[in-house]
Amino acid sequence: MASLAGPGAEDYDVVKQLGSGAFGSVSKVVRRSDKKAFAMKKVQIGRMEEREVADALNECRILASIRHPRIVNFEAAFLARNGRELCLVMELCERGDLAGRVKKCQRMRRRVDERTIWANMVEMAEGLVHLHSKNISHRDLKPANVFLAADGTAKLGDLNVSKLKKGDDLMQTKIGTPYYMAPEVWAGRKYNDSCDVWSLGCVVYELCKLEPPFQGNSLMQLRRAVQAGRYPPIPSSY
Repeated sequence: MASLAGPGAEDYDVVKQLGSGAFGSVSKVVRRSDKKAFAMKKVQIGRMEEREVADALNECRILASIRHPRIVNFEAAFLARNGRELCLVMELCERGDLAGRVKKCQRMRRRVDERTIWANMVEMAEGLVHLHSKNISHRDLKPANVFLAADGTAKLGDLNVSKLKKGDDLMQTKIGTPYYMAPEVWAGRKYNDSCDVWSLGCVVYELCKLEPPFQGNSLMQLRRAVQAGRYPPIPSSY
């Protein structure tokens, strides 16, 4: 194990890296005081633009305000490496995410069990209901942002582009992942929590079909497919 550097980091030991991206990485860590395992997301804010730093800080703010069994729980946050690195300590979801499950099923040429799909759909919906009750829209629900606890329970995570609304305000920022974006988001129209419900449907479809419902060789083709509502049926075995 290697110790992390920075204020607050001395409380944790790194076990292994779980993943990495353009601006950081996620590692499994163990808290020294009680040997409890967590996931630590390290974001390199020193290389980010102002908007991207705001997104990272927004995730801290939203996570700290939420406690729910269907949402990845927040534990702590601190700055490291002279303020250039933001560390978020969160609940560890031992079984990865739904994107990993889809890839595994593709590789093994098998389908996701229908009972599992139903269970995960209900769990994701419960997480969204809680977020929406707090006037928070996820805005980037996709398989890679739905994590699996040790017992297989689905939990919503990666809330960095989520938005805290005032009352019934409508949002207009075009944000999210194209395959799972609702038609009104594509069109640049004002939207509300229903965009998350659309994304939920796309995720459930992908669990059944092992691919997103809408396809295209370009963003323009993908947009047209979404706006036309054209997608192949799921396998008849479901």
